[in-house]
Amino acid sequence: MLSELQCLPSLRFFQNWNRSSGCCFEQFENYQKGGYRNRYRILTAQGSLELVIPIQGGRGVKTLVKDVLVDEKLSWRENHWQTLETAYRSSPYYEYLAPELKEILFSPNQKLWEINMNWIHWCQKVLRTNWLIQCTDEYFSELDYAFWDARNEYKNHLHTEELSILHYLFHYGPETIFLL
Repeated sequence: MLSELQCLPSLRFFQNWNRSSGCCFEQFENYQKGGYRNRYRILTAQGSLELVIPIQGGRGVKTLVKDVLVDEKLSWRENHWQTLETAYRSSPYYEYLAPELKEILFSPNQKLWEINMNWIHWCQKVLRTNWLIQCTDEYFSELDYAFWDARNEYKNHLHTEELSILHYLFHYGPETIFLL
């Protein structure tokens, strides 16, 4: 499966990955606004909420996705952490998962790619999987791939309000794997 590297992807993303022989993340395409590269959706007492990681250059940034820098002028890390804590601290697996998640969230990564990759590895650890992870060595068009290209599958589905895998991990922990 070829995919964009998403920020704490949805359960559906992991279901698709589980059905594939592995995932190859595209790192040489230009960053495009929309999609899930710098956003994820959680469930709060008031309903679903989209958390966004601000990037330098704003929405119109013209750079490779692997080189997109996070905008640290805003206190987004603290805001995300407080929101996650409020939404999930009473969940069964919060105390177990929160320390490592917080460590990743507050690690001094400057690139969005590094943050997302750290979260993908953390999700694999929690789910106790060893799914194959690869990254492209160059940009490939849709015609270059003989396997499933999922890059556009999630791009315009923000309106569907798919929750991040984080929601399920806090509620089911490693047993989330059975939802896949």
